[in-house]
Amino acid sequence: MIKSYIPEIFEEDLSSGEQIYVFFRSTGCGPCRELEPEILDFANSFDKLIYIVESDEAPNLRHKWNIKLHPSMAVLQGGKFQYLAEGKRKIQELM
Repeated sequence: MIKSYIPEIFEEDLSSGEQIYVFFRSTGCGPCRELEPEILDFANSFDKLIYIVESDEAPNLRHKWNIKLHPSMAVLQGGKFQYLAEGKRKIQELM
């Protein structure tokens, strides 16, 4: 399931204990756009919860998890940060 970042709903999902993937993208990022179909397939094929976050709309998350590159994908479990994949190739390996 793909969700857009809405802070209140995101916080609820974090407290659920479910594994969550957070895809950080930037509007002008070509690799970010190239990855989106793969991310949609991943979410639907494996029933994963994925948030798609425009980095400039969530600076608090970007700073909290030290997101410096686009695209990046953070993996969270039980509300805790588990792993960060930076760059298109690393995200593809994660999926």
